[in-house]
Amino acid sequence: LGALFPASIDLLPREKGFFAGPKPLLLRDTALEDAVVMIAGAENSGRAIQFGAHQVILVRNQEAKARLPAAFDSCLAMTILESKGLEFD
Repeated sequence: LGALFPASIDLLPREKGFFAGPKPLLLRDTALEDAVVMIAGAENSGRAIQFGAHQVILVRNQEAKARLPAAFDSCLAMTILESKGLEFD
């Protein structure tokens, strides 16, 4: 925007976080069964990701949230808009 409309917006320095953290994990070409094991954990493995204040499944919109498989019912899922301003591990 700054290149196309230099007189219309204030140019600010690039935003940087205080701490370096892990990048979000994007599961694009992962089979559903593999994604369930990676996210919710295998049965009786005790290695499931703890969802809540630390982890969340981000989806594009409410329709995508409604289409999540039943295996993710116990996981916290939010749209990008709902997660705005929140921090997760």
